[in-house]
Amino acid sequence: MSLRFRSRRTCGFLILAASDAFDAERFLAVQSKDLVRVAPDSKEVYGLARYQTEIREGFPRARSRGIVRKTELRFLERTASDDLAYETGYFRSRVTLASGEVRTRYARYEFVLRKEGEQWKILLDKDTADGGRITEEAFRAAAPMRQAAARPSALPPR
Repeated sequence: MSLRFRSRRTCGFLILAASDAFDAERFLAVQSKDLVRVAPDSKEVYGLARYQTEIREGFPRARSRGIVRKTELRFLERTASDDLAYETGYFRSRVTLASGEVRTRYARYEFVLRKEGEQWKILLDKDTADGGRITEEAFRAAAPMRQAAARPSALPPR
């Protein structure tokens, strides 16, 4: 699979689209071969091989169960050099089950991205639900993806 994305913004849009579509290969194409996945809620740190297995098993299972997901990112901080970038913020994931029940999950995320060739890839992926303490208000206070992409150094007012 040959996905080309030259900007961090494109990388973010690709991961959201792939995640919401439960498209494992497109989702994994955005991950660095040196990926470090940090899962504080389960107190685990692991690499790409395990993450690939989780995604390749989990995405088809969700799709077969009729689950529909819509995810949105909002930024707290974005910092970059020519070949490395750091982004942190919140995401909101709304999942509609086959029964019609809607569940919303908020999490705080951190990405370290690295430019590999001409493509930005996720080198570190960390997210936490922070014990359920992240609220809609905190999510809305962060900079929306399109606004932050237009002004990468812009932080929301505090």
